[in-house]
Amino acid sequence: MRQTLLRCAVASVALVFSSVAFAESPKEAVKSAKETLDDFKEKDAELKKHLEQAVAYVVLPRVQKGGFLVAGGGGDGVLFEKGVPVGQVKMSQVTFGAQVGGQSFSELVLFKTADALKAFKKAESELEAGGTSAVAGNVGTTKNLEYHKGVAVVTMVRGGVMAEASVGGQKFKFTPFEKGDL
Repeated sequence: MRQTLLRCAVASVALVFSSVAFAESPKEAVKSAKETLDDFKEKDAELKKHLEQAVAYVVLPRVQKGGFLVAGGGGDGVLFEKGVPVGQVKMSQVTFGAQVGGQSFSELVLFKTADALKAFKKAESELEAGGTSAVAGNVGTTKNLEYHKGVAVVTMVRGGVMAEASVGGQKFKFTPFEKGDL
């Protein structure tokens, strides 16, 4: 029985990772990120002040997540410093716990301090994730957005259904744009 559950979990995670879109060109990634940011602002008027106060933010237009007991997911996005696109970001996540289903969402990661941004840009960076995270909030609820170690995360569900009570984390890899990418 345990082996069957483990196989189902591994198959679910593999399915999600295989469904994550291939990386877009830098120009396409920036365009998609800007459109997604407009969607966030349209759904949450309070978000504008957080964006103005942030030293930087990452926009992940489409994150795919799914699984059974063990869930995996990922997506690609763009890091903006004071509104200027400076590089691409690849996010992957794994969570463990009582969970089943699949979901597609957009994610906005806000950096309130230069130190938080510097830590993010290191080779690999991790943020808390999951149903009990203190740093995550949903679009439309940013009036009292709380930052944890200078970082806050806002999500916007795009589709699917995922029931979960899980813990885990998100790993990020930042790659600066090269001259001529945009």
